[in-house]
Order: sequence, then C-alpha cells, then structure tokens
Amino acid sequence: MSVVCDNKCCGGAKKPERTLRTATACAFWLSIAIILLARSQLASTQHSNKLHKCDNDSCSAPHSLRGAQNLLHAAAHHLTQQHRHAAGASAAVQLVADEAADVGKRQLDVTGKKQLQAGPIAQKPRSGAAASAGGSELQAAAAQQQVAGTHGGADEDSAAAASLASSEQGRPAPRHEGDAAAVVAAHAAIGAQGQAADQVAGGGQPSQPSAPSPYQLALQGCSDLLCLQRASALDRHPGQFMFPHFFIVGWQKCATTSLFFHLSQHPAVLQSSQKEPEFFSNDCGYSTADCAEDAQKRYISKTLRLEEALEGDLQRSTVEASTHYGRNGHLLAHPLHELMPWLKIVISMREPISRGISMLAHQLDKHDSGCLTSGKSTFHCLERSLTKEGYAKPFQAWLEAYPGQIFLIQYENLTSSEHQVNVLHGLKHWLGIDPELPNNDLGIRNTREYHLKRKGQLAEAESEEANSWPMERGQYELLVDLVRPDAQKVADLAAKYGLADGKVWMRNWEREWQGTLDRCDEDGACIVFPS
Repeated sequence: MSVVCDNKCCGGAKKPERTLRTATACAFWLSIAIILLARSQLASTQHSNKLHKCDNDSCSAPHSLRGAQNLLHAAAHHLTQQHRHAAGASAAVQLVADEAADVGKRQLDVTGKKQLQAGPIAQKPRSGAAASAGGSELQAAAAQQQVAGTHGGADEDSAAAASLASSEQGRPAPRHEGDAAAVVAAHAAIGAQGQAADQVAGGGQPSQPSAPSPYQLALQGCSDLLCLQRASALDRHPGQFMFPHFFIVGWQKCATTSLFFHLSQHPAVLQSSQKEPEFFSNDCGYSTADCAEDAQKRYISKTLRLEEALEGDLQRSTVEASTHYGRNGHLLAHPLHELMPWLKIVISMREPISRGISMLAHQLDKHDSGCLTSGKSTFHCLERSLTKEGYAKPFQAWLEAYPGQIFLIQYENLTSSEHQVNVLHGLKHWLGIDPELPNNDLGIRNTREYHLKRKGQLAEAESEEANSWPMERGQYELLVDLVRPDAQKVADLAAKYGLADGKVWMRNWEREWQGTLDRCDEDGACIVFPS
C-alpha cells in the first residue's frame, strides 16, 4: 500500500533542500566577491607603489601579498564553514526521508486515518553523509597536528589550508555545480600552502612543491636584516628551514670549531662561508640597529649564502658559529631576539680552568699573542682572565631572550667517547636533520697539537708534554675557589630552564678539579692537563 504524504509531512524534507541550495549559492557568490576584492586590493597597492616610486620589491610586495592572502584565507575559511552547514543540511534531508519511510511502515490508523509516528530526528543515528563529514574533520585535525609536530614551524594559515584539503577527502562529491566551483576557488586561493610534501625514500627530505612558498618568494632579493624579519611572518612549505636557522654561540675552546665542521658535512646543513664571521660583534658592535647597509647585504648574501639556500628551496639548515656572541650574550641576546626571534641557539661550555688554559695556549701558538708572551706564569694569566670572564651572566641573557630555543652542551660530554654519540644525535634531532649523518665521530679540531705541528714545533711523542701546565697546589685551589660560584650559577640556570641536571653538571666539573689535585706530589707541585 502506498503512503500518501501530505504537505505537513513532506514540507520538512523540502525545506532543507531549499536551505542547501541557498547556502551553496551564497557560498559560491561570496567567494567570488571576496577573491575579486583581494585582486582589487593587490592591484591598488601595486599602483600606489608606482605613484610613490618604490622600486624596491622588499618594501611593498610582502605587505601587498599578505593583504591579498588574508582576504583569500578569509574566503577559504568562510567556504569551509558553509561547506559544513551544507553537509549538515544534506544530512538533514536524508534523515527526514528516512523518517518518512519508517513512518509509512508504522501506520497505526485504527479509524482509517493515517497517523504518522516518528521519533525525534536528534535521536536518529547519523546518516552516511554526516558521518563522513565528521570523520574527515577528525582527519583534518590529525593532519594539522602531524604537520605542526613534524616541522615545528607550521603557522595557522598552513594548518587552515591543510584542514581544508583534508576535510574534502572522504566527503561525497558536491551535488551542485556551484558547490564544486566554490571548492575549486578555495583551493586555487590557498594554492600549495600547508600541503604535506611526500618524503623521499630513504632520504628523510620532503619532495619539492611545484611552486615557491610565500616565505621563499619574500626572501628573494633580501639585502637587509629587516627584510628577513618581515619575510619570517609568511608561510613556508613543510621541510623548509628558516633563514638563518641556528647559531652556535659557545665560548672559544669549547669544541665549537669541531662541532661546526662536523655539522657542515651534513647534507641538510648549509654552513656560513667562514666559521666565525663575528658580524653582530665586529660589524654591528652588538647593536643590530647600527649595522651598515653594505655590511648587512654582504652578511646575508656572501656569509650566510642566501642565494644558495634559495636554490635549494630552503631545504638546508643555515648556521654560523661566532664565539664572541656567547661570551657577550648580555649585550647581544635581547637585541638579536627582537630581530630574529625564530633562531635556535646552540651553547657549549667547558670546565672554566681548562678552557682558560687552552685559550692562553691558543693565543700563544696560533697568534703569538696573549698573556703568556709577557713571561707571566700560567697561574697569574689565568687569575686575571677568570676574574674578568664568567659564564653565568651572558648565559642567563641567552636563556631569557630565547627560552625553549637553546640546546646546551657540556664540553666534557661532547668530547667523551662514552657520551659523544648521544650528544651529537640529540643535537641533530633537535635541529630537525638526520641524526645519523654525516657520521657519529665529532673529529676534534683546532687543538694545541694541531697548531704546534703546523708550526713544526711539536713531535708526535711530545703531544702529552705539550698539554701539561705546571702549577702549585695552592694556586690551583685558589682558581677552583674563584670559578666555583659562577659554575654553580650555570648549573642552577641549566636546571631551572630544564636544559641539564644541575647536580650532574657540577659533578662533571668537580671531577676535573679533583683529578688535577690528586695528581699533585707531596711537595704540592701539580701538573694541569686541560680536559
């Protein structure tokens, strides 16, 4: 027996269909209007630049492009919302139809009149279309988390684009031509932003997108530091590094040279043209506002090698390792953060007496300069240098300026055969590069033996003797008492910021001090072997 559906019963099914058509039509025409408005704004800005004779692309293009992108992203976001409403309306249509069929099967008209009984729609299980829409939203959320967790720098715009792309997967094809056109327009507006790139088999590097990212385009032609800063606000493709990516700011004679050249051999690292350019110290005087324009251009192009980074689609991590940055963190850290807040900072510290001896020897052997050339004893030269220089003050400035962006290395662990591999793996994983490459051997460089052999002043059998420094026991104990308070502050700061176990940190250095005292003879004569 057929079921006669009167207007009161079927009107509910027709109304959602009209709502669906109205919503999709509104979404389509609204997207077209917003896209046209974005193009109009971009054209207007370019015309304004011409009127003001602005011939520098970096002075206007990023701002114009960002304005247009904001409108396009707004259109995409609105379309996403409309799509969800449309999917909900479609689900409602299906639910009403299902209810009508169930009603026909449960007619209870005792007197010959048809009486429809149906439960509330809210209690009905979700239809296939609605369930698919909800599932794709979960997939989109998971995709956003994966992008953010893998690359660490995906911004909200990239996540929104990934969400829109993911939410389309698993949904039924649009039922109306206007629906399909709206989806195509949204994807065209966002382009390739936020799309996860496929991983190259075995290489760990994402495949190249078909078009440069907005960040990549903005970096082209950058010749000053403010241009790098403005570009940093734009979207990157997954796998693209910020430029520059990280600085090694450890003190001299803390294995920074060995670390720099080890990382330079990594296929995903683009090292600066010189290990210690000292740009912000020598060229800028620790004031980022006082860097000459020609010096900025040379630093970006020649030292950091911007053109090569762009040719590689920013798939290599750019690094420089100026040691003066570390010991002058109280002068540089905060101004540098205002200019480059995205930087990652690698800091290496060594037991201070050993580092002081190595620094004095380095000045003598490599440059024929320093305190030891004046004929003063090692103790007197160390007492003067260790009184003037400490780790805690500049270290605290770096921690305050870049909290959560610092990797701290204790030299004694980095040069230890027991811990070296773990330290190198941890650092490279933190930088987002393959921890197994280039190898697991630091390859110690810039040692005293190296410089003495280079000058022909050291035979192979004399290497141990070259590293021995005579000192009286009382003198060494005075030096330990001099550096211990600063060392304890460093350990406390490392523990406070979650970078190291403060007790273990101090125990490593206390072991060095005690080892030297244990080698002193009965007459109090000691031989110091720097770690």
